Amino acid sequence: MNRETSILLWVQNYFRKDRWTAFWKKITALCNFGWFWIAVTLLCLSLRQTRTQGVLAAVALGISSFIANVILKPLVRRPRPYDAQEELIPLLPPQKDLAFPSGHTCASFTCAFIYLWFFPLYIGIPMIILASLIAFSRIYLGVHYPSDVLAGILIALGTDMMVVRLIPAMFWMIFKKPV
Repeated sequence: MNRETSILLWVQNYFRKDRWTAFWKKITALCNFGWFWIAVTLLCLSLRQTRTQGVLAAVALGISSFIANVILKPLVRRPRPYDAQEELIPLLPPQKDLAFPSGHTCASFTCAFIYLWFFPLYIGIPMIILASLIAFSRIYLGVHYPSDVLAGILIALGTDMMVVRLIPAMFWMIFKKPV
């Protein structure tokens, strides 16, 4: 048994409580199909004063989701923890996709980092806290290894850093380039 499986079994055996399970299921459901983060991004896009943040979040979310779900999941082909370790009991129905990386975590942190960097802290910090809760919910519910979650965070961070640098440069090249 590897270290990650040991962590999941520890969470399962010592941290899971029936009274908390409904909470963690609701937290994870906020990111099913990315709906919460898509809704916040669409709200940002619809308001003139937050349109820039909305564009950055939308582009980053599209790129990070593509990297996580279209490139890495099929490339790595990591089974879900409960498929690889009989003792692990998932608290969600069997997932239809592969484990690595966590798409919920990737989407959550992709948007949360943008909002942390480009909104006041009273908005950004709660977004990071929510993203962290969503990430932990994936471990608590037994559907991801800790490294799946960590990879989702790193993909989000890398994508955001790239988008924050490239989007303004692209706009400058398109609209401000001398004739």
